[in-house]
Amino acid sequence: MSQERIAIICNGVVPGSNVPGGAQGLRARGLQRGLQALGYEVDIVTMANIVHSQMERWDSPNVRIPGYWRLLQPQPAPKVINRSYGTVIMPNWAVFPQFRPRHDTQLIYDFFSATQVEHSFITDAETLRERRETKLEVLRHASGFIGNGVGRAEYGANFLRENGLGDHDVVSVRLTAEGLPRSVAGDGPFRIFAGGFDQPWTQGVTPEILAQIAACTGAEIVTIGLGRNLHLDSNAAALAALARNQHGPGRVLGYPPAPSQVYNRLNASCYVALDVFKYNAERAVSYSTRAVNALSNNCPVITMSFTEIGQIVKELKCGWVLDELSEDALIALLREIESDRDEINRRAANTRLFQEQYGDPVTEARGLAELLT
Repeated sequence: MSQERIAIICNGVVPGSNVPGGAQGLRARGLQRGLQALGYEVDIVTMANIVHSQMERWDSPNVRIPGYWRLLQPQPAPKVINRSYGTVIMPNWAVFPQFRPRHDTQLIYDFFSATQVEHSFITDAETLRERRETKLEVLRHASGFIGNGVGRAEYGANFLRENGLGDHDVVSVRLTAEGLPRSVAGDGPFRIFAGGFDQPWTQGVTPEILAQIAACTGAEIVTIGLGRNLHLDSNAAALAALARNQHGPGRVLGYPPAPSQVYNRLNASCYVALDVFKYNAERAVSYSTRAVNALSNNCPVITMSFTEIGQIVKELKCGWVLDELSEDALIALLREIESDRDEINRRAANTRLFQEQYGDPVTEARGLAELLT
């Protein structure tokens, strides 16, 4: 392999692999698509044991390996990567904390998520301190920095400065996603989409809230993956019970985690998607994967006004925003939306503006390309 080739390190499966995935794979694929279109040779590199664990977790025996996806065994991986690639892009230190670039390998660090803020919700103070030191050691070897949106880029620049690593420009490179065309049935029930893995810090809709929304609006709510995450699975049983016990108008249809093509198909069949959550320090700097997914599937989204993507949704009228999450406010907004399907169609059409202005992988990758030597 040429030293000019780029590796994007990923700690999850990629879209199109036939295995349920998450934000890391989506991020890697978006960066890969953008850089490839700009003429770079790019591989997404994942440790084989991570793929195997995800196959077992989701009972997905038939993984698909696209040509741009390279699986490596963990122990020889650092040497293989340094020998094979001139540039390594690392989204978050936790992906591959033992990697150190050799003198002729360029490391670009991606503040894809605010990991120190995230981990403050799930670890004790000593563990958080140890993880900070691990992250700082990775950052000391980086020569360029990007972040997922303006908010994450600002977070990254502040983190570097506050930890004595200097004043650096962190380039905003937004998450992008491949979606499907909208496929709602014009005479069908009002369908609401609520998908994506939960995290302990997201504090979004619960099965009980979804059941209340369905009862109050008569809507059909499609959920996939909701209530499942790598830390807590407490809501999964409640969602499964809702799916089993409800019939007719005003019901919740629960789907288990599934590959991206199934997720996108269900999302594209709905009138509106929910991406709502309470305010906290992590959510304040979020650039939400759920919202990006929905908008890429031409599905207008309800999200929060205090986020970067919420301000974009408000500006482009490709969905609706709430200032704070309350069950009453959400139900009232959904009733208003359901009463005007022409307005839903207008906002669905405006999702194309989002894709053109904020969701094009080539446009987003240009700032990253300027960092590459």
